[in-house]
Amino acid sequence: MGITPETMGIPVLAVGVPTVVDAVTIVHDALDQITGGAGGAGVSPPQKREAVQRVLHPYLRDLIVTPKEVDVLIEDITKVVAGALNIALHPGVTPEEVFRYLQ
Repeated sequence: MGITPETMGIPVLAVGVPTVVDAVTIVHDALDQITGGAGGAGVSPPQKREAVQRVLHPYLRDLIVTPKEVDVLIEDITKVVAGALNIALHPGVTPEEVFRYLQ
């Protein structure tokens, strides 16, 4: 059963936080840092991404990477999202209060 306005009977807001990234993106971004950004040597970002994918695929296939401390990341981001929602939805909650809570 989904968490939808129909199943809950109230409006529903979904918040997604990416916790994984594919190896191609990591290498692509690293190359951008090394070469000074996209468009270096006349290669478009999609062409560069495709080239990285062709090189990595035989070795890594479709490798997905997650941070070693993913549990800590989720715990921290949960507090950030909850604090932002509290500030947005409750006029009496201030950013300073939320910041103190995050410390």
